[in-house]
Amino acid sequence: RDGKTPGQEQKAPPKPPKQEKPDPLKVMDEGGLEVNDAMKEKIKANPEFVKQAELDTIAEATQLAMYQRVRCSGCKAVGELLALNIASSWKASMSEEGMLEHVQGFCDSDSFPGNYQVVAPKAGAEEEQAPHLIEYKLEKLMDPYKASAVNSAKTLGRICQEHINAHDTEVAEKAMAFMKKATKKTTENQAIHSAGLQEKFDRLLCRRTCNSGKAKKEL
Repeated sequence: RDGKTPGQEQKAPPKPPKQEKPDPLKVMDEGGLEVNDAMKEKIKANPEFVKQAELDTIAEATQLAMYQRVRCSGCKAVGELLALNIASSWKASMSEEGMLEHVQGFCDSDSFPGNYQVVAPKAGAEEEQAPHLIEYKLEKLMDPYKASAVNSAKTLGRICQEHINAHDTEVAEKAMAFMKKATKKTTENQAIHSAGLQEKFDRLLCRRTCNSGKAKKEL
């Protein structure tokens, strides 16, 4: 005998309630990650896309935080490296059109961003804090940090492009006038030419950027 009362069927244990999958957009929003509209549509169409979307969103947030922290120092790095690039590649035969093309192609050249890299103030900061809370800074490194290299390069590229694109003709004209005059006095002192050009580029490219309230705080 199995102890059943006649006519009584043994009931199966109730099934546990079906767990709903968390809404990835809600999870990311609660985690403090802002997701743009294009990314939201991709996630809705393919929920498995959420991990990549999260990584992309973190990268965007990191690049924005870097940009806001080092826009002034980044602009000065643009002026320094562009001045060095022009002084070292100058030829008396260079035309105004050739100089303009040279300036316009600088941000995508091998000369930029040189050894400059945007880095967190201490190792592990990016794992411990949200990007907008990190006090990123610009440093010249002989051995670049791989962890932040991609975001740093994109950030500095953005800073370079926005300043050069806004002033490319003026930069080219100032560079031509300065180099023609400077090389009449001496053709061999590249360091002096570079320093003189850098001073002009700082005033032209970075004065407005570095005089803002945020930039003063950065400095």
